[in-house]
Order: sequence, then C-alpha cells, then structure tokens
Amino acid sequence: APITVLLEGLRLLGAGRIVRPGIDVHTNTSFAPGIYRYHSSNATFNMHFDFIRTVSVLATACGRRPRPAGNPNAFRDMARFDKQFSALVLLQRSSTPTPELSVFKTNMDDIASNCTLSTYPTHHNCHVGGLDTAQLVKSQPVIEAGDLYIFNSQHVHVVEPIDSTLRRITLGSFVSFSDREMVVWT
Repeated sequence: APITVLLEGLRLLGAGRIVRPGIDVHTNTSFAPGIYRYHSSNATFNMHFDFIRTVSVLATACGRRPRPAGNPNAFRDMARFDKQFSALVLLQRSSTPTPELSVFKTNMDDIASNCTLSTYPTHHNCHVGGLDTAQLVKSQPVIEAGDLYIFNSQHVHVVEPIDSTLRRITLGSFVSFSDREMVVWT
C-alpha cells in the first residue's frame, strides 16, 4: 500500500527517530498520515511554502495581517517543531514531458522579510505573489512512478501545471521533525 511505502521510507531514513501521525489535541485523534491527490490537465499548486507556524512567521513582518483559516490549536502537536518537510510518493506520472515540481532556493524567512511581495498565509502554508524567480536557484527533479520524494517545504515551491489527459496521482504528507521524532500529518 502507498501509505506503507511512505511511512516505512520515513522510518528507514529517520535514523532511529520515532515516526507517528500527528494528534489533533482537541479530539485526541490522529491526523491522516497522508493525502491522495490527483491533478488533471492545467491543475497546479501556485507558488507557496508550507510550514505549520506560517502565521507566527509572517505576523510581525511588514505589518502583514495573517488571514488564518481553521482552528490553529488543533495543530499544536506539530507546531512545536522548527523543521518541516514534505514527502510524497508518485503513484502515476502524467504524460507531460516537463518536470512537474519546481523548488526554489529561497525560504520563508526570505519571504517574510521582503515587504514587496504579496502573501496569503494560513495556519499551515503561505501563497506568495510577485516573487521574481529568474535569479533564484531552481531544482526540478524528475520523479517517476513509485519514487518517494522528500523536500524542504519551507522553501518556495510550485506544482507545475500539466498538459495531459493522464492524471498525476500522488500520496503526500507533511513531516514535522526533531532529533527524536517525525510527526506526519495532512
């Protein structure tokens, strides 16, 4: 099962860290350890970064007013971590011949200190507008079906639009981590 590939891959890479689902502190139930997504033609995730404490990172920068959605206290189990990454298993690649993911070498701290950018923060991510990526180092990994791909989701990234009748299908998760544990959640 794809969720087993995701969790076992994280355990193997975790160097002895405990790997477990995040807990919603209000309901004392586990968050789902992954979410299935499929993208049809022209589907994309615009430029953004993901971090569970996005609101606190941007709250004081440039006089921005965060627009949080949902209940921030539900995420306290994950919000205690300073580090977060994304992990995904590609189940089906589209027939688009170009890379489907771009990760830029700029992170949330760079975005927070750039007052010329438009931002739309929520509790777990921040969409970014107006970022000139021409001078930024960009990684566009070629991910094949069955690959487990892990990247720093605190770096600005975009899921590129596909031009295909074949859908891109992934199982993805956020992973908050420390030296002792990895907490997966969606």
